[in-house]
Amino acid sequence: MKGWIVLLAVAFAVTAAAQDPEYTYEPGPSILSRGTGALIEGGGDLMQIRPYVSLSAVYDTALTPFSVDASGRIPEFKDYGGEAGFGLVGYRRFQRIVLGIDYRGSIRKYSRLSGYDGSDHAMSVGLTYRLSPRTSFTLRQAAGTYSRNFGFTSGYEFFDPSFGGVPANELFNSRIYYLSPMGDLTFSPSPRLSFNIGASGSYVRRQAGLGSSRGWSARGDVSYRVGRRVAIGFDYNFRHYEFSNSLGASDLHSAAFDVSFLMGRHWELSVRAGAARAETSGFRRIGLDPILAAIFGQDFVFLPFYAKQYVPSAEARLSRVFRRSVLSFSYSTGADPGNGVYLMSRSQHGSAGYSYTARRNLNLGISADYTAYSSFSTDLGKYASYSSGGGVTYRLVKWLHWTADYRVRRYDIGSGLFRRLDQRVSAGLALSPGELPLPLW
Repeated sequence: MKGWIVLLAVAFAVTAAAQDPEYTYEPGPSILSRGTGALIEGGGDLMQIRPYVSLSAVYDTALTPFSVDASGRIPEFKDYGGEAGFGLVGYRRFQRIVLGIDYRGSIRKYSRLSGYDGSDHAMSVGLTYRLSPRTSFTLRQAAGTYSRNFGFTSGYEFFDPSFGGVPANELFNSRIYYLSPMGDLTFSPSPRLSFNIGASGSYVRRQAGLGSSRGWSARGDVSYRVGRRVAIGFDYNFRHYEFSNSLGASDLHSAAFDVSFLMGRHWELSVRAGAARAETSGFRRIGLDPILAAIFGQDFVFLPFYAKQYVPSAEARLSRVFRRSVLSFSYSTGADPGNGVYLMSRSQHGSAGYSYTARRNLNLGISADYTAYSSFSTDLGKYASYSSGGGVTYRLVKWLHWTADYRVRRYDIGSGLFRRLDQRVSAGLALSPGELPLPLW
């Protein structure tokens, strides 16, 4: 918490030195390897930073503990209750600075299942400071803790949550903590040519015996604008992860070519295509023959393993940014540190979303998401998750808003022994200052 406060304090403090009349913001084609959100690059209106508090009734299904019942099955429960929410969302743009923050917290209480009571917190904050007409520095931070999360995003993020390593495909409703600081330096020797170097940290801790991870990464890219509407480039990224409970470590090298197009006034297509090499080492648990088990007095042994995998590393995003709305479609494939059950895995991810803020009273959003994992080190079958949802905020009077949302997620493992259909419905009231409806979706 102290780190977040310091970062925000620095953001507002440097604004005193940000008054440069020669600087103008000129949006251009996005560079996917830098992880910037579609709204920032697309030039839409940035919503002013504003707080909110809310009170809602909720109904949840498929509450899943990390345990088994008397019959040896993983149970699931459903319950209704209440939830108090609070947060700070929006942007502030200065002559040299763009500051964005999206913090959302909640405290929930169920009517029967008190073991699932608790609080969730998720924050992403980013600050880009233009040091000179040719050089800019970007700080970004993703952090949070939750035991109940659908990964429902608003479309107004400062950066892509997957770029920040935000975990969003957990199998169980057990507590998770995550932290991911990021820093980038961009140098543009000419209006068309730019270089970027960056580094990131990653920390994910899961309770209930699930696999935790920590790691770091270093990256770099070069981009060249061919005219005003086309940008081409090349990027390289190295990532290192270590997993808890002697589960091993992974090194990931990836390189790709990038190309982006501005199509007309609003549409943008960005594509990144390349390859990745994942090297994973650790220990496998091997069961012993009954005769050997009788000789050695144990049923299994741990044997070291090493695996090298080559996988595609690709990403594509098609987006359209209006003054007060964002429409985006994306797809990516590569390698991912997984969800605590699936560790370093080949991953696929696709999403679509639309977020719209009306001029006076209405904000709404819809989204759909698909994620799949195939483990590099163990034969667990394929994990697949499908989710969708929609939310609406309607300004009733001045600062008082009515909010409602519905979210659904289906996830299973290829063996068919573990499947869930998870749903959430909520509705309530929110209080937030401002002349526009509250931009939650």
